[in-house]
Amino acid sequence: TYDEVIELRDYCEHVFTTQNGVAGTLVTGPNNQSIFMPAAAGRYYNNLILSEGTGSYWSSSLDTDDPTKAQGLSLASDGFGTITSHRYFGLPIRPVYAPSNTASSNNTFTDNRDGKTYSYVTIGNQTWMAENLRYEGNIPLGSSTSTTEAYRYNPNDDADNVATYGYLYNWTAAMNGESSSDANPSGVQGICPEGWHL
Repeated sequence: TYDEVIELRDYCEHVFTTQNGVAGTLVTGPNNQSIFMPAAAGRYYNNLILSEGTGSYWSSSLDTDDPTKAQGLSLASDGFGTITSHRYFGLPIRPVYAPSNTASSNNTFTDNRDGKTYSYVTIGNQTWMAENLRYEGNIPLGSSTSTTEAYRYNPNDDADNVATYGYLYNWTAAMNGESSSDANPSGVQGICPEGWHL
């Protein structure tokens, strides 16, 4: 949610860096645990963009002033903060842990829907996936924008980028038919694995 993004912004350290040749922000919590969030830019209008130095991620919160937009987080070489984006943009998703989830002791879990394994880390009071979501499901690979039809996109229109950046999803795909939420935790599973939320 927007509140969880604010918690990352206000209570964590942010260092824009490069890991394994990928630019992004290393977010470190008060407990010295950290996650790396790639600067996976996004898909804006009909342009697929993978831009060095910028990245944005969806939350489950709609913009209170303009319901055609949703809130999220942004990262760049010059800062880490909040954004409001049109819901037809394609942005990555970084799920957050819900207390009902049973995760393994080695800080990994397997998404039962497709067998993909993800790492996770606890930062402050939140447990985040340490990787962006790569779930395909029955979400079509898109070539146009929509606020009513669910689409996923390859970052920079290249399937090889999915392993590093995850898929980009429009907000309709991210929410998977659920209503927006500002609760903390959001309670919106959307297309996240069971026990995780936007």
